Amino acid sequence: MKQNMDLPSCKWNLLKVFILICTTLASTLSFGQAGNAPMQQLPPFPGPFAIDGFLQRQGAAGDWLGATDAGINRIFTNAGVAAPLIQFSFFARDLYDNTDDEIYTQGAKLDDNPNDWHWTSSKPPKKDDINVATGWVALNPADSHIWLAISGDRLATNGTSFIDFEFFQNEVTRTGGPIPGGSGGFSSAGPANGRTVGDIDLTLEFTGGGSLATIKYLQWQPGAEAGSFDYFPVTPAAGTAFAAANAGTINVPYGAFGATTYTALQWVEGAIDLTALIGGAGLPGECGSQPFKTLHVKTKSSAANTAELKDFISPFNLNTCFDHTPPVITCAPTLNLGCNPTIPGPSGTTASDNCNGSVTPVAADGPVQSSGCSRTMTRIWRATDACGNAATCGQQINWTEDNTGPTIITGGTVANGANLGCNPTAGAINGALGTATATDACSTPTVSAPSDGAVLSDGCTRTQTRTWTARDACSGITTSASRTISWTADLTAPTLTTLWVLQLQPMHVVIQLYLHQVMVLWGAMDALVHKQENGQQEMLVVILLLHQEL
Repeated sequence: MKQNMDLPSCKWNLLKVFILICTTLASTLSFGQAGNAPMQQLPPFPGPFAIDGFLQRQGAAGDWLGATDAGINRIFTNAGVAAPLIQFSFFARDLYDNTDDEIYTQGAKLDDNPNDWHWTSSKPPKKDDINVATGWVALNPADSHIWLAISGDRLATNGTSFIDFEFFQNEVTRTGGPIPGGSGGFSSAGPANGRTVGDIDLTLEFTGGGSLATIKYLQWQPGAEAGSFDYFPVTPAAGTAFAAANAGTINVPYGAFGATTYTALQWVEGAIDLTALIGGAGLPGECGSQPFKTLHVKTKSSAANTAELKDFISPFNLNTCFDHTPPVITCAPTLNLGCNPTIPGPSGTTASDNCNGSVTPVAADGPVQSSGCSRTMTRIWRATDACGNAATCGQQINWTEDNTGPTIITGGTVANGANLGCNPTAGAINGALGTATATDACSTPTVSAPSDGAVLSDGCTRTQTRTWTARDACSGITTSASRTISWTADLTAPTLTTLWVLQLQPMHVVIQLYLHQVMVLWGAMDALVHKQENGQQEMLVVILLLHQEL
């Protein structure tokens, strides 16, 4: 349950609508009669709500518990938990007859500043000892007024008991500890002496002399002196308040004070029209809300605003909203972010609500889905109104993720690194250096025009390299590849060096002749020639040495 306290469309401006009660009115007014409170919450509780001194249903009207632990028109199951689909109920249980029970320290009074209250661990008086307090907030279908039903019990029935339900518009908390067995105080955010103008105190009173319980009403208002504040009586309109105590023994299926029954006058219940009580104008409808944040249940010595406080149940938050309509959300359009983007932060989604007006949506990014280089993600937007009604929508975000350069494929008339032989043509060299194409997994790359490097010489050997660069159309990453070809360039005739050696017998004469630039038709080789003349053998040795000038 959630309340829309801080939203103008969902609360009453108490400072404007409260009627200042005359400060000279000294008596505390009491009202009480059994009857059916016009409370309804469809479908589980068609109503009305019987204030008759019984926990369990006695007829057609609904009650705290069913005649059996089933069906509709009941607030709680027999285990003390909210019945199916019931909203805005509370069930509070306190220690009883126990020295670890938290009670007010002596001297704490109702109209003291709550920040000055203190508590300790001890047993309260038996007639002021609470075990279970319950409540439920619902609407009157006839006029959409907000009604509150409350109940409480006491350990002993001797004397008169007062069970107090104090409603604060600002938060009140218990401090200190440990719990159980400790001590401490209270903290209140109320700006007017620890409370807020318009806070109310409802007292269920029951005596040992009859089953007719009464409800007494007090409202926090400025006092007669400047800067002072106090509780003053409020007179509810006829038909806006009901109260009853149990006249005889009744069943308590969820258990109380260690038993499953209440003896006569041990339990009291009441119902009030909060809208009428605090001066709400108009019909709040489903956008209506009671303005109170904290409920503090306690017992006290009397119904007066100066009553001494006894036992208590720790203050707890009240969260009630009748709005069941979720906001209308308008999702931001699909985002196509391109290549390797920075995902932008959430923006562009709006929402409006029938009760709260403009609502600010919040976003949560879902997991990234991948398909090749494509990425997609759904950003879930959620708009929640003050009553917890939510609407969602999904914004799709698409992009490409590419951190790898393209692949270049090169080819030519020969393998990369091949030698073309002697004196190839320019066309043969160009064909050997070849061409290139490129592919990329994410986009169509662009291949640059070939870049031919200078021809490098090493003797007769020539080499040249052709380079291409491919650019990724998505990421801009570039990849380079090249082919290198070699060949022999020879346009100069060789140089021949010849040595003639003539051997004659019986004597030897050596003649060396150098002939330059003689073409040797049979190649660079040594030749040995034998000649027979006059019966004597002569040997002519011709040694040809080829020397080619480059």
